[in-house]
Amino acid sequence: MPKFKVVRAVDAFALYEAEIEAGTEIEAAAIARANDDKIPWADIGITTFDARGFVTLAEDGSPIGKSRVGDF
Repeated sequence: MPKFKVVRAVDAFALYEAEIEAGTEIEAAAIARANDDKIPWADIGITTFDARGFVTLAEDGSPIGKSRVGDF
């Protein structure tokens, strides 16, 4: 029986937090977005979800699109 290399991708988000001074929570999010690269973000972990995707790789290492199954 042949063997194939398969990549498994799991949906995840790296989470960071920072304290932002603002008048409202909406303003705080807008300030964070506008100053993203200037804010000292603290790494608070990774959140994973149940979404998973699988794809078989060709001999050259490229994904075989028609073999893709899963959530994405």
